[in-house]
Amino acid sequence: MIRTARWYIVLALLVFSIQTFAGFKDYQMIYEDKEFLMEGVFQVLAADLDGDSGDELLVAGKNYIGRELFVYLLAAKDDFKPSVQWQSPNLFEERSVIWITSGKFNDLGKVLLVMTNTRFYLYRMEGERLTLVGDYHHQLEPLGVVAEDIDGDGWDELLVNRIGDVTSKMYQCYVQVWKLTENGWQAAAKSGLLGNIRGMAVGDMDGDGIAEIFVEEGLRAESGTVHMLRYKDGKFSEVAKVKNEIKGAAYGMKVKSFPEGVRLMTASHRGKVNFFAYENGKLLRDPVELSFNSELADCDALDLDGDGDLEIALIGYPRRLMILNR
Repeated sequence: MIRTARWYIVLALLVFSIQTFAGFKDYQMIYEDKEFLMEGVFQVLAADLDGDSGDELLVAGKNYIGRELFVYLLAAKDDFKPSVQWQSPNLFEERSVIWITSGKFNDLGKVLLVMTNTRFYLYRMEGERLTLVGDYHHQLEPLGVVAEDIDGDGWDELLVNRIGDVTSKMYQCYVQVWKLTENGWQAAAKSGLLGNIRGMAVGDMDGDGIAEIFVEEGLRAESGTVHMLRYKDGKFSEVAKVKNEIKGAAYGMKVKSFPEGVRLMTASHRGKVNFFAYENGKLLRDPVELSFNSELADCDALDLDGDGDLEIALIGYPRRLMILNR
């Protein structure tokens, strides 16, 4: 009798899991450009920069021959075809890539943060374009940046993926926390060594109003481990983790509010898109996996058509832009 009851519980949990994640299998490609804008597109970002509760769509990348680093603000028409609404000045630096994130760091409101190897720039949305409101020098040598309120003080922190140690097999990376103060950017804390971090994201997965930090790390381009971290009183603690649940390195990671609930979305270099829920102290992977014939570099999601559901934007190496909806 007890065994029968346990089987009913397992079956009920399985049915609940399938129902929770079933909608993700319905995503279909509605737009694709294999030669999009630049010779190399590194990042895609959805961010509400004008405060209208709708996200803008941005991409960042590089033209190698022309020695150019650019950020583009895109507008999507009814057919989901993006067009350039604004582009940054050329931010080129030798041997530099470009990183973008957004946050509310002070009373300027939500801004776009653009980082190169030695500088970062703050842009504020004014009308249909972005205006430079801050320009800073740094020596962070970043491998990636994200921003969100991780300590509950109402202001966003900047999180930077940095190299802490180099071994014969891999980088050992850590996450450093920066805050924008009256005296400029100040380092607040850093994590311990977390392995070779390939992807990083932030977002409130447990519903307490404070964002968690997610890092994916592993050897070379092999499948790795996703760590869910919490930041409190200047220290990092691990909440949950999953290992070898993603095929390949997850360079793209975002936390988004889908109709099904808040999900961690990942995009890997083997062309796989996965979704994770946080339930009962565990990260649970969607059994449905989206697959593409492309090395995926980044991902994000936003409501382009105003129907309350999210479209997914994917960047495939080196300059492929894909938009999915359902």
